[in-house]
Amino acid sequence: MQLISPRTIILRFFQFVPKRILFLLTSLTFFSIGFFLILVKGEGTTITYNLLVSLLPLFMLLLSLSFGIRKQNLFKIVLMPSLLVISSYLLLSFFPNLNTFFKFSFIVFTSLVLYFMLLSLNVFLVVEEKGSTIPLIRPARTTFLLLEIYTFFLFVTSLYKVLLPDPLTEATFLFQFTLVFLITYFFAQAYWWSQNLESDISSFVGNESLTVAFFVLVIAISLSFFSTESFFRALSLVATYYVSINFIESVVTHKFIKSQYWEYFLITLLIILFLILE
Repeated sequence: MQLISPRTIILRFFQFVPKRILFLLTSLTFFSIGFFLILVKGEGTTITYNLLVSLLPLFMLLLSLSFGIRKQNLFKIVLMPSLLVISSYLLLSFFPNLNTFFKFSFIVFTSLVLYFMLLSLNVFLVVEEKGSTIPLIRPARTTFLLLEIYTFFLFVTSLYKVLLPDPLTEATFLFQFTLVFLITYFFAQAYWWSQNLESDISSFVGNESLTVAFFVLVIAISLSFFSTESFFRALSLVATYYVSINFIESVVTHKFIKSQYWEYFLITLLIILFLILE
């Protein structure tokens, strides 16, 4: 008797459930647990507890995207929504003094972001499976970088609040730098994939994802010499990621315009002002 894989069983079970419903259920699960953490648990949650409760929405998002997950696209599909879920719950633990209304608004907004993120990933998976474009691919590609930037900002903000326990406390910086480098690399890979630029990127100057990750890492190390809050560090790294990705994409697609120099200059100037004022 031929054994049926768990993935096949799941796909057959949910083949009559519309994907939008699964995405909506995933977002509602994320929102419900966030609502529970805010109003029921209040300020009494720990990092471990928030990580544990994130397992349910993580399972739901894996379930909702299971139809298109393959070994070659696993990180590109799963990483961003997973980090969005985990980072959001961790921020509720790291910033307990924020008022309830702000926390509630944050969870509502992030739930919507998660829903549209799943919709975008679904579009990319459908295009990848069919081998041809569909009308929704254009808005999905346009919003993907914004979704990455929002997720990356939450991730870095929460990461800089993490302090490893003894005897690993002194290695916290190394832990943070390593994660920043790896996540930046995989985010860049996911972005090239979403824009269908993987073949163009690989023939440009080598490994552009590695280049972007290196630039972000250099800024992360440089910021460690300043006494800045995690929020401003995250803002600086997000700006570096955006400028690096945008510059490489513009050069590869031959769409670079001179006004981008002013855009990059203004972004750099704003970050410097933030660091000085902070």
